[in-house]
Amino acid sequence: MANILIVDDEIRLRETLVEYFEHAGHTCFEGSDGIDAIAQVKNEHIDLVILDIMMPNMDGKEACRLIKNYKSIPVIFLSARDKEIDMLEGFAIQADDYMTKPFSPKVVVAKAEALLRLYNNSPTHHIIEAGELTLDLTSSSITCCGEKMSLSAIEFDLLSFFIQHKNQLFSRTQLLESVWGYNQPEDSKTVTTHLSRIGKKLGPMASYIVNERGRGYKLEVPYE
Repeated sequence: MANILIVDDEIRLRETLVEYFEHAGHTCFEGSDGIDAIAQVKNEHIDLVILDIMMPNMDGKEACRLIKNYKSIPVIFLSARDKEIDMLEGFAIQADDYMTKPFSPKVVVAKAEALLRLYNNSPTHHIIEAGELTLDLTSSSITCCGEKMSLSAIEFDLLSFFIQHKNQLFSRTQLLESVWGYNQPEDSKTVTTHLSRIGKKLGPMASYIVNERGRGYKLEVPYE
């Protein structure tokens, strides 16, 4: 099941969609504007975003553009704008689907699930980009600024984990459990050691690895 972010300034609309998605077994997150959408995509593991276009502070179009530059996940527009030009503009900024209001919640859920299947089965799903870093899961390789990196097995596992979870914060304990497969507190310093080695190999991109003192590490990729 997936994590669905529903962003609309109409509370009743959000509540209706949440009800239908949760009934289908999904976990829902909610937002009321584009800024909220960006924050949640950055801080939560979101699999798909449903966006209204006309919202305060930041509209859905700008939010979609930033989300697509930040993470490869499907985005569905829900909008009262039903003219052809509005739909074409939506697809031009990489929206995966465009539905006009009023809509059937069941159809929204069905389209979202179809998009999730498409993304998960697409060959491009095996190529993950994070700024100047590219992870190829098929060949088990990572390139930095177009150059293939020379990494030890554990360095590859650690960096690929960060790329697949870019902009998400992990404690050293969480990294030991996820990458090394065990959690021994006395070994937590090995995380720092390996990240230091990776940083040296990243060169100018070493700034991607961010240490939030007392909280953990993340691969922070700036918005484009």
